[in-house]
Amino acid sequence: MNEKRFRSHAQWPEGSVMQKKAKDHTMDCHATEAAAQAICRMLERDGLGGEGKIFPIKTWVEDLSAI
Repeated sequence: MNEKRFRSHAQWPEGSVMQKKAKDHTMDCHATEAAAQAICRMLERDGLGGEGKIFPIKTWVEDLSAI
């Protein structure tokens, strides 16, 4: 079973990303905490869309089983 138990989050500079639910915030679900942490590290290293131009203000991982 491939349950998505963890969520990666990134907070972006104002006006960088427009999401319907949360302005300047992106998130994605992952099966493992390691996968979610890897996405956070990638965003911190490579920036939005991997372009190296816009970088997150902060990133974090949420454990969905704790909700």
